[in-house]
Amino acid sequence: MDIGELEKRIAVLEDIEAIKKLKARYCAVCDDNHNPEKITTLFAPDGIWEGAGVGAHQGHAAIRALFERFQQRIDELTAHHHARCAEEREGVERLTRVEVRVAQRLRL
Repeated sequence: MDIGELEKRIAVLEDIEAIKKLKARYCAVCDDNHNPEKITTLFAPDGIWEGAGVGAHQGHAAIRALFERFQQRIDELTAHHHARCAEEREGVERLTRVEVRVAQRLRL
């Protein structure tokens, strides 16, 4: 195996690790009462937050507004279940879709 191939393999491993860290940061934001200011730091300006039954919300303003609604509706008990640690990658800096499965209780 030549040095170029090793560099590519290392880059893939580094990208996978960066995605894992991004997911952990997402969970920390959710555990911080779904902090609407911090959530936008995890998304590209045109990023999309999408969830079953919630729909797609694109861009920082829409995602911030969604998390403001989450603060009002979601109990403090939130369990996070990560899925797909290795995503298709175009570069971690432009990652706009990471799946995190979340079980939450809504306030009625």
